[in-house]
Formats: sequence, C-alpha cells, structure tokens
Amino acid sequence: MKYLLISVLSIVISILVIYYLFGKFNFFKRHNIIHIPSIPILGAMAPIIFRRMSFVDFTRKIYNLNRDAKYIGFYATTKPVLMLRDPEVIKDVVVKNFDTFINNPVFLDANDYVLSQNLFGLQNKKWRHVKNLLSPFFKMTSSKMKIMFTFMSKHAADFAELMSTLPADKSDVNMKDVFDRYTNDVIALCIYGMKIDSIRKFYICGKDITYESANMRCTALFEMFTMSASSRTFNRWSPNTILWIFFTISGMATSLGRPLRCSSSQLVRPLGAFLYSDFFYIVAQTYTFYFAGFETSSSVMSFITYKIVANPSIQVKLRQEIDELLNESDGNVTYEAVNKLKYLDAVIKEALRFFSPSIMKRICEVTYKLPPALPGEKPFIIDKSMIIWIPIYAIHHDEEYYDNPMKFRPERFLNNNHDPPFYFPFGLGPRIYIGKRFSLLMIKVVLFHLLARCELKHSIAYIHTMKYLLISVLSIVISILVIYYLFGKFNFFKRHNIIHIPSIPILGAMAPIIFRRMSFVDFTRKIYNLNRDAKYIGFYATTKPVLMLRDPEVIKDVVVKNFDTFINNPVFRDVNDYVLSQNLFGLQNTKWRHVKNLLSPFFTSSKMKIMFTFMSKHAADFAELMSTLPADKSDVNMKDVFDRYTNDVIALCIYGMKIDSIRDPTNKFYICGKDITYMSAIRSIKYIFIRTFPKLGQILNIKLLNNHKMKYFESRIKDEIAIRDAEHVTHPDMIQLMLNNRDKEDQIQLDVNDIVAQTYTFYFAGFETSSSVMSFITYKIVANPSIQVKLRQEIDELLNESDGNVTYEAVNKLKYLDAVIKEALRLFSPSVMERECGKAYKLPPALPGEKSFTINKGMIIWIPLYAIHHDEKHYYNPEEFRPERFLNNNHDPPFYFPFGLGPRMCIGRRFSLLIIKVVLFHLLARCELKQCAKTSSIKFSEKNLLMMPKDGFWLNIQHRNDKFERLELDSVTDF
Repeated sequence: MKYLLISVLSIVISILVIYYLFGKFNFFKRHNIIHIPSIPILGAMAPIIFRRMSFVDFTRKIYNLNRDAKYIGFYATTKPVLMLRDPEVIKDVVVKNFDTFINNPVFLDANDYVLSQNLFGLQNKKWRHVKNLLSPFFKMTSSKMKIMFTFMSKHAADFAELMSTLPADKSDVNMKDVFDRYTNDVIALCIYGMKIDSIRKFYICGKDITYESANMRCTALFEMFTMSASSRTFNRWSPNTILWIFFTISGMATSLGRPLRCSSSQLVRPLGAFLYSDFFYIVAQTYTFYFAGFETSSSVMSFITYKIVANPSIQVKLRQEIDELLNESDGNVTYEAVNKLKYLDAVIKEALRFFSPSIMKRICEVTYKLPPALPGEKPFIIDKSMIIWIPIYAIHHDEEYYDNPMKFRPERFLNNNHDPPFYFPFGLGPRIYIGKRFSLLMIKVVLFHLLARCELKHSIAYIHTMKYLLISVLSIVISILVIYYLFGKFNFFKRHNIIHIPSIPILGAMAPIIFRRMSFVDFTRKIYNLNRDAKYIGFYATTKPVLMLRDPEVIKDVVVKNFDTFINNPVFRDVNDYVLSQNLFGLQNTKWRHVKNLLSPFFTSSKMKIMFTFMSKHAADFAELMSTLPADKSDVNMKDVFDRYTNDVIALCIYGMKIDSIRDPTNKFYICGKDITYMSAIRSIKYIFIRTFPKLGQILNIKLLNNHKMKYFESRIKDEIAIRDAEHVTHPDMIQLMLNNRDKEDQIQLDVNDIVAQTYTFYFAGFETSSSVMSFITYKIVANPSIQVKLRQEIDELLNESDGNVTYEAVNKLKYLDAVIKEALRLFSPSVMERECGKAYKLPPALPGEKSFTINKGMIIWIPLYAIHHDEKHYYNPEEFRPERFLNNNHDPPFYFPFGLGPRMCIGRRFSLLIIKVVLFHLLARCELKQCAKTSSIKFSEKNLLMMPKDGFWLNIQHRNDKFERLELDSVTDF
C-alpha cells in the first residue's frame, strides 16, 4: 500500500509539473500579440525571481520591447498579463471603462484580513462604500488643511531643528531612516490621533508591517504559482498584525478616555468573533494610509534630497525661494505661505515623475475589446480575470512624452503649466490614490523646514546591500528544472539509430566527469572506443546531443572541405566573460576571420627570428639558474618552473613587459596569470553548468574568470598603451601589432577590451599548453634515458659546429629535438576539438548498411585528437614514446593534428613550438635531468578538464659537468 501511494503521488506530481511546463504558455502566440519570451513556470519573471534585475528595469524592458505597440504580452510566472503602452488606450481602460476594470488584483498576504479588507484590496461595491466613507477626510477644506498643516509644521520644525544640531561625527545620515521616523510621527498624529516617539515600539512595529520582507515576497510568489487557493489553507494572522491591532485599540480606547489594559495573547482569543466587525474595517483602512504615507512618502522625500544634493543648483534655488518667503512673512510659516513655493512644487512633481511607482494593476471584470496592438493587426478581446499592467514609471521615462526624461529637471513643471497629460504618479481614474493631497502636504512641509535650517551634502559613507537568493524560490525552480529534464528528450540517438553512449537525465554521459570519477582524456577515449568500426558515435554532453567523429576522412571532410559549415567553435560562446567570448577562440564567423587576418602577421618567419632572440636570452637565463640550484632544492616540480618561464616569455613577446617570475615568485603578473588560466574544479563545474544551461548562466551572471585579476591585466595593458602613445615608442610585440592597425580603414578596429581578449588567447595557450608539453617532454626523457643522451649529443654537436653561437637557423637544424617535441605533442595532445554546425550537413552512414545522418544547425561535433593519436590503427604501439616515428624526413602522418585541423587550427603553433624548442635546448645544454623521490608515473587528474597529472612533474635537476665550455649567459635585454 505504501509503494502504491508513492507511485500514485509521483504520477500526480509529474502530471501537474508537465501541465505547467508544457501547458498554456502560447497564449500570446496564438493571438499573434507581441510578447516577451517565457520559460516554463517562471514565465518572463526569471530576472526578478533570481534578483538579476530590478522590478523597475524589468517593466521598462517589457515596455521598450516594441515602441510602436499599444500593448505587449508577457507571463507573470504562469499568468498571462497585458502591459498597456498607449496613453489613450490606458485612459479608455482606466477612466472611460472604469467599471470594467474596477478592481485591483492584490496578491500580497491575501489571507491577512488587514491587507485584503483595506481600500487597496477591497473589491466592487465594498470598495465604493469604503471610499465614500473615507473621502471626506481627504476632500479637505482650507480649514481642515490648515489644521493638518499646523500638526505637520510643528513636527517638521522639531525634526529639522534636530537634524541641524547633529554633532559632526553623526552628521552622515541615512535619509530614508530619518524620513521614516518623521512620517511615522506625522501619520500617527493625523491618522490615529496619537503622539508617538519613533524611537519606541510603534515605529518598530509600523516599519515591520510596511517592509516587504523576503517571507512576504515568497508568499506572493507562492500565491502567483498556486492561484491563491491552496495558500488559504494556511490562513493565519501574523504576530505583527496582532501588535498593530493592539496599538489601534489602545489609540481608540485612549481617545474615549478609557485606557485599555490587555496583552496580545489575550486579544488572540476573541479574534474569530470580531473578524467581520466594524472595528476590523477601521484597522484595515488606517493601515492603508499608514502604509502609503510611511513607505511611499518617506521614499519620495529621500529621492528628492538625493537629487538636490546631486544637483547643487537646485538646492540653491530652493533655499533662495524659502529664504525669500521667510523674509516676506517675517518668519511666520503659514499654510498659505508654503503654498506659494512654486519651485518646491515643481521639484516635488519632478521627483514624483522621476521616482514614480513601477506599475498600476487592474483586473478585467467582463470581456473588453482592445484596438489592434500594431497597425494592420486584429483587435484583441481581454477575457474576464485577465490582468493588465499600466507601466507608470516607464511612461514617465519615455522620451516620446518627456524631453530628456532621465534628467532631473523641475523646470518642466514651472510657468503655470498644467500637469502633462501623461503624468499620473498617484495612478489614474476613480481609483487614483485617495490620500495624494495629504502626502503632498507632508512632503512639502518637511522639505521647507529642513532646507530652511540645513544644507545637504554628499556623505563619504555608503551602504552596499546584497541578499542571497530566496531558498524557497530556488528550491521550487531547481525541482521543476530537474523534473523537466528527467522527462526530457534523451532519445535523440535512439530515434536516429546511431550508436551511442547510454545517458542519464540531466548529466547525460558526463556523470564520470562531473563526479570526478574519470579524467577527461579517459572519458573521450571511452566514447571513441565504444565501436571501433563506427565513423561517429553519439552521446549527451549533459543535456546536449553531441557527435564524436572517429573517421579521419570524415573529419577532414567536415573540418577542412566543408569548413564554412563548421566555422565556429562553441567552446566559449555561452560564457559571460567578454575576454573569453571575444577572443580568437570564441569569436564567430566574419569577426573571427577579420581578427585572424589581423593577428597572422605576428607569426611570420621574420617575426619568429625576432622572437627567438628574446626567447633564447630568457631560456639561457632560466637554464643557468636551474643548473646552479643547491642540492637540497634540486628536486623541482617542472610544471611550476615551466609555468614561470612561459609566463615571462609571453609577457615579453605578447605584452612587451619584462617579468622575472623565477626570482620573484610572487609577482602580481604571474599570480594573476596563473589564476585566470588554471581550470580549477570550481571553474570546471561553472563551465559545464554554463554550457548546459546557457540562459540560466546569463541570468545568474556566472563568470569563469576572476574579475579582479582580469582588471589587473586590463589596467597593465591600458598603462602600456598610454606610455607608448605618450612617448611615441614601439615594440615588436603583439600589442604593437594591434595598435598599428588603429585608424586604418581597411582593418578591423579593436578597443582596449578587444586587445585584452586577444592577448589573453595567446597567454592562455602559451602559459598552460606550452608549459604542460615541456613538462611532459622532460618527464619522458627522464623515463627514457637514451632519448636524453641523444638529445644532449645533438645539442653539443650543434654548439661545437657553431662555436656556441645559438641562432634561429641553428636551432631549427635539431631534427631529433623536433621529433621528440612532435612525439610529445602526439602522446599528450589536447583531448578534443569542438565545432558547431552552421547549417544542415549530411554525414555518410556510421556503419555499413545503415542510413546516412543529417546534422542539423546548432549541433556540436567533437574531434577526439587524443584518442586518434593513441589509436593503434593509426600509430604502431601508440602508448610508447618513440620520437623515431617522426625522423627520416617523414612528413607528419595524415592522422597527426596536435594543433587542430583546417583554417581554424591554432594560429600560434609556430610561436609555441619555438618557445618549447628553445627552452629545451638551453636546459639540456646545461643540465642533466633525473628521477627523484617524488617522481611518479603519470595519471591524469579527474579534477581538471585539462590534462594534468595527479602528482605533478617532479624531477631532479643537476648541473652538467660536461657542458659546452664556451656556453655563456647573455643578459636579457629589453625591446
């Protein structure tokens, strides 16, 4: 019975999830209404739910989707909503047809009586009744306004006096906090008739119930997901609502002359009996105006003070206007006098425009016909219960209605102009905010007294707040995504009858990599060896179907003959780091061609000769240092020292900077370079996540590179460029090559960010790849002493023939060294090369007798370089390190491509080969390499996507007593 219940429950949950995931998210598409793309469950609200965008920016994004449309559709989680853009349509809906759109859909804490039964939440006749009841308080006669003014002015004067006497060490003030306290006191007096000291409990309670906490936002989102019905089962009163009622009762009892003594616990018991009594209506309605006055008014006051500090001339004009009024009235501050402050009026109106509410919502009560959204389209019928949004903030910031709308300019409300027709900071229609005159007076009075006594300036203090993602919302999203992929389409290869690796939902075939049970090299070989007769094999790289091409002829057809179909490399396409997506690896299509053509001249033979000079001096210095290591420090991790060597060479040749990372091991250039090129476990996981969920990666703004470290490189390059421009100096490095193309009409123009991106390409390739190959070679020649002997003999013969004169041409005669490097590049080549299909392409059958297969646009292919180089079908005894296979003037084998294949093969291969060859030449000319206690067999790490040994490359370096006697060290010279 237990298992039956679990099975039934699982089926029910699955059906509900699938209903929401594949349900009616095509409403706007069916009705041909322009709309924001949605994702299941979250709709268009993902940036809000994941806190990647403010609500204001979200509404403006929708509003600006199509500037000609009268309305735009989107999904607020699972609900279709229309945002009205056209002011005339808005007025027709909200004013002329008010009865059709009378109600305001309230979701926040709808189970709380105080919220659902106040003026904001009331519906239909009940709203009309309560509005008529409350209107007399706000349809203020001059006498009533003067009474309110008297209370407000006294409070504002006390408040301003206190602010003006703050000691210097406390004069940096959070204006929102102090305005909260001021509005709290004024509202307590004018609405409740209570004199309150805001330091005490009333303020704390009031602030709590007006603050939209994470819990309230979660409740709102839950009600949006569940259509509110299920949430009512959790009907309860919040503790602070109980306290609020307690204070209200105290106020009523005090006004009746009968102080009430009871505790909140005593009040809880009779709540059920009082639930629908008149008293609770009073509580609900007073809460309405407390909330509106406390939060909204204090926010506007804060925005105004911020803007007048940011615009000192405005503050000067305001103070002049106030001082003139005080002089004319001899300091007698009256209601009539304050109403003469036209510039202050204009400032407040501009602030209300600039910082108006994001939206106003209405719900349709009967079907209503809207005009076509765009010319030539059909009208649209809004059904009952559909929600509309009126984007107040976006309209107030639309340059179609306001000149230069992002500028704070009070003058637009001067010269006795009526308010513009597109100005509605308090809403529009009969349901406009009832207390607007009260709020405006409260704002005006406090600003008058504050500016009469105080000068506002910038503070050096700031507060930076950052909240974590809501756990409850994240749990819902993760659960839904997991279920979605569990029932997703993981049968692509089965449908097309392609041999493939079995997959599991979400992880695909990548589980051994994600859980670090297998190195990436071994993973690619496992796929490659699944069927040795197949031309290609399918697998899922997490959720994406990928084809691994096995047959060299098919590979050449795809990557060389049909290069234009497979031009792009998807490796960095989805990342959020500009440096990765815009470097030569990540660039796409035409831009890649332009940048490649720009950089190619750096790798000509003449350039290599120049580079050789600098490399040779660095390598000689490096080798000399290694040869003089004391005995207790002669056990060396070769990867570490080669990292430092390549760092220094690349810094000089690419950036034109002289760095000594061997003698200065903690220099910032090396430390930052090591960080941005190291594919750590966390960075690997991030990379897999971004490739699996690219849109979610963008929403969460997940970056692979350390922003602080990249800023350092960016600043170094900017400084270098500035020095060269100022001093009119040039260097034969890559930066200079890109600078020389500035202002050339026939060349692509690169800004500083582009230069950083391109230089990073070669820094990464040289730093990580070249140093790894050097380490592998030194390990292999220690494991095979006869190879080290042959290399030293070849090097010594060259030094004898050239009398120690090491030239570019001489080093290129070292055929055995060439063969050793080539064999190392075969044995330790990159795992895979990726390409993305740009248009449909037909592959031959994977196996004899099967059908051909058409690769669709967007599908990714892998070329398994490492596995091909270790296939005994192509190389005899492939696991043996045997340089001789590359001797006897043989051309490179047809199945040899350590730097890739086709037009997109590594552009810097000659540069990398030269770095490796030169350092090995100098190192073996001076040193003998031996095993040490830490030397271990190579086992690739499961924790890194790159080929890295688990235990490093530890070797012992000793001085060669038989080195060429006239081998001298030349100091490294600058460019």
